[in-house]
Amino acid sequence: MHHSDFGRLPHDAGSFLVDLLHESGLRGGTVVDLGCGGGVLARVLIDAGFDVFGVDPSQDMIDMALRAAPEAQYWCGRVLDAPIPTAVAVAATGEVLNYAADRRAGYNTLAQLAQRVADSLVPDGVFLFDLSTPGRCGPDGVLRQWRDRDELTVYMESRENHAYETLDRRVTMFHPIAPNTYRRSDERHVLRLFDPEVVLEHLAAAGLRPEEVGTYPGADPSVAPDGWSVFVARR
Repeated sequence: MHHSDFGRLPHDAGSFLVDLLHESGLRGGTVVDLGCGGGVLARVLIDAGFDVFGVDPSQDMIDMALRAAPEAQYWCGRVLDAPIPTAVAVAATGEVLNYAADRRAGYNTLAQLAQRVADSLVPDGVFLFDLSTPGRCGPDGVLRQWRDRDELTVYMESRENHAYETLDRRVTMFHPIAPNTYRRSDERHVLRLFDPEVVLEHLAAAGLRPEEVGTYPGADPSVAPDGWSVFVARR
């Protein structure tokens, strides 16, 4: 479901990243894909002539990525612990750095990762990522969303805790398995929210040249809600 229903975002991010690298005169080299998921971004980068090193904590997702982009290399483990080789770019798309499944998520960890990325990038290399930010759930702090497909129905309810700068997203999915019969599954996603100005300060402190670009150019506007930003930081 994640690969097929939410694959548009990493695809658009990958196309944008290729354009950024070409602008810098970089047409080959390694791109590190943190939170590579099912390999959508990896496929775009490989097709553009880059090598990809994908990282994901889920072996199931890496198995899917191996089918989508078998030419890439993969490492299964926590994103914050991943080795970062010398690279022309590092990407972390789909709120990867927000997720508090790793309790280390937060400003200090973001600053440490930014420094590791800066130390690994070649000159004019790019660090591209997106983040959920305060206001992600709108003025009321509660966001409810439905997605209804023949093969899947999804209900998501997100609640923002302004005091703790977190977002708690509950996801309920119904999968048809027989006529009038469904299998239900439930997920809980907890995210740390980041103030864009503080993020830009940490990126600059790591020696990068950062900017906030709003969304991935050419992306469906629906993937750029309030409380969500894309960051580009160059070495």
